[in-house]
Amino acid sequence: MERPLSWQNLVDCLAGEAPDKLQQRVQQWRLADPRHEAVWQALQQLWEATAVATSPNPAMLEQRWQELLRKMRQRGLPLPGSEPSPTKKPCKGCDAQGS
Repeated sequence: MERPLSWQNLVDCLAGEAPDKLQQRVQQWRLADPRHEAVWQALQQLWEATAVATSPNPAMLEQRWQELLRKMRQRGLPLPGSEPSPTKKPCKGCDAQGS
């Protein structure tokens, strides 16, 4: 079973830095569900908005990122990497930290 796509996978594709195999996976993911395409479009808009900024403002970028995530959650859009895992593994040291 292939690992689910991550935010980094999508960013790599947007940046043109993804290998062909990953680009194909992202394309299949986008075509598999209209909600995936909506996520892609929203992320692409944010990507393009930051690319044209004359001086990237980290606070503004963080605000826009949080707005995007909030809208995606409100619309019930699946977030990359948030698909349920078939078997959840406990994290190392969680018990030691009292989690």
